[in-house]
Amino acid sequence: MTRMSCLRRVAIGGCSTRTQLYFGPPKGGEERDAPLPHALARRIRTHQEQFEPIEVALPWLDPEESDLAREDTRKVTVRLPVYTGRRGAINRATWHTKAWKPAPAEGGVIPPLPGRQPGEKPP
Repeated sequence: MTRMSCLRRVAIGGCSTRTQLYFGPPKGGEERDAPLPHALARRIRTHQEQFEPIEVALPWLDPEESDLAREDTRKVTVRLPVYTGRRGAINRATWHTKAWKPAPAEGGVIPPLPGRQPGEKPP
């Protein structure tokens, strides 16, 4: 049996509304533990040695204060181990269409992704 550790998902999730990025509580508002194989932990450490995590400050989207304007919400600074080439937070939609979904689509696990022209918005 492979030895496992646990990766604690911090009580901060990324989200976006109207194409603006925010930090906020994870879905359901609670922390979760996820099994993390030691081989993956080693790869994460290697990645962090090559690509130092960066600090990104974004507004906190609090469901209890949804009527506040973006500029009036408090800012939260988080160290991100993965980020864009411009050293910013990754938009969830971009992550799904550019990084996450192409792999299972190529493997036939999900249907092929629709092709788009450069600069075209997803449907």
